[in-house]
Order: sequence, then C-alpha cells, then structure tokens
Amino acid sequence: AYMDAFRDYGAESREQLNGIISEACALFEEHFGFSVKAFAACCYVWTDILEEALQQNGIELIQSGWFQFCPFGNGKYKKLRHHSGECNKRGQTYTVRNCFFEP
Repeated sequence: AYMDAFRDYGAESREQLNGIISEACALFEEHFGFSVKAFAACCYVWTDILEEALQQNGIELIQSGWFQFCPFGNGKYKKLRHHSGECNKRGQTYTVRNCFFEP
C-alpha cells in the first residue's frame, strides 16, 4: 500500500491533487519538450477525482491494468474493470496493459 500514491486523495483534497498533476505535467514538458498525453497511476489505484485533475491538465489516455482499484476509505477498494478503447465521461480513453510492471 505504500506505493499507492493516489489512494488518499478524496474530494476535500481536489485542489491539492490538481496542483500535483499540474506541476508534474509542467516538469514533463520542460524536460522532454512536449506535453504529456498519457498517465498510469501507481499500482492502478485512483479515483474519479484524479481523472478530473488529469483531464484539466490535458491527459487523454489513462493506462490501467485489468482492474482499477478505487479506494473508498478504511483501506478498502472497489475493483472496476476497464477494457482498451473504453472512454470515461470526460472523453479520456483507457488502455489496458497486458502485463504487470510493479512487483
């Protein structure tokens, strides 16, 4: 659980989360010379609030594993299944990886 970078961001921390994503996108563009368009959450743990912050910062693709683990408090998660090409309500597209990168 210590690797789940976005598990503790609820509605009350929306502004802080948007700041983190904005700064990361700016650093990416500064370093690589073009804007980032894809994102993969650590351990595939994220909420709708993160998707909103990503959309506000120009992220069009969300990379996922077979499941998104959506935290809802007390260390509990809801498993949401995505498939490649699926779009969310913000028009972002999910791409599903066929292997795991984290141990």
